Amino acid sequence: MKIILASTSEYRAEQIRKLNIDPIIIAPRVDEKSLNNPSFGYTALIRARAKAQEVLIRHHSENKGSNARHPFIVIGCDQVAEFNGQSMSKPGDTNNAISQLTQMSGKEVLFHTALCIMKHRPEETPKVFESVDLTKVKFRELSSDEINAYVEQESPLNCAGSFKSEALGIALFDRIQTDDPSALIGIPLIALNKGLIALGYNSILAV
Repeated sequence: MKIILASTSEYRAEQIRKLNIDPIIIAPRVDEKSLNNPSFGYTALIRARAKAQEVLIRHHSENKGSNARHPFIVIGCDQVAEFNGQSMSKPGDTNNAISQLTQMSGKEVLFHTALCIMKHRPEETPKVFESVDLTKVKFRELSSDEINAYVEQESPLNCAGSFKSEALGIALFDRIQTDDPSALIGIPLIALNKGLIALGYNSILAV
């Protein structure tokens, strides 16, 4: 079955490949900043849903004809970092990354990671599976030398929270509390696998 990832994140694509899936990558055309809610978890969910829905509709529209008769699955995802009751954006530059890590040193940050899977079948309403994971990250007390060296080495400028947990970023933490360690990278793989099975795709049996 054709499986589409509504994201251009190389980290998310690599995660999905662990489930024996080589996804088609399609960038969603969604204005994330316009989709906000007082609930950080719900903000992540409505963004993930919007991404999956936009890509599903566009892909179906652009592939009419013989291809339109075949079902396909779209995976949308989003992550919102919460610190001191505020959402934390991607740093964008080195100074912001250093500032974020300095503020978070010795403190706890919440990561809300949402997943929306939509299965398209011709002439049917899309079937949907949705999930939101909450991961609590407690940072160590970090020295300025550690922060500067880390940012220089990994340049996490496009990562919410200014770290890459799949790499050296794990060295910044004191502890992680979560039901799914993979969620912090970008996609909760346990929930993804459950959702795919619920929608008729089993990664183990699909080999």
